Amino acid sequence: MNSEKWQQLQRYYANYPVKGISDLVDGCATIEYVITPQNEIKDLRVVTATRKNFADAAKFAVTRWEWASLPKNIISQPVKTQTRFEFCLGKPNQPCTGPIPIHACPGEDALYSTGYVIKT
Repeated sequence: MNSEKWQQLQRYYANYPVKGISDLVDGCATIEYVITPQNEIKDLRVVTATRKNFADAAKFAVTRWEWASLPKNIISQPVKTQTRFEFCLGKPNQPCTGPIPIHACPGEDALYSTGYVIKT
C-alpha cells in the first residue's frame, strides 16, 4: 500500500472502539484483504488482533476507504495485502506521544489511531 499507485487512495484511520475505552487498553489488529483490478475488496479477514473490538474497528475502516476513487485497472491481477492498525489510548499523565508502541500484530503498512481520556 506504500507504492505510488495507491497514493490516491483516501484511507481513514480506524476509530478507537468505544467498548475499549472503559478498559483503558491499547492494542492492534492486522487485516488482510484482496484488491481486484476493479478496485473491489474481497476476502477481508482478521489475521490477528489483541481484542475483537480492535479487529472490528479495523475491518470497518478498510471498507470505508474510497476504493472507487482510484483509476480502474491500476493492477492487472488481484493483489492480497495486509494493513496493521495500532490503537493507543492517551490517559491522564500518559499521553500517546512520541513513538507509539508496536504490539503483537504483524504488517509493514501501519495506521495509528489514538484516543484520549478526558476527565470532567
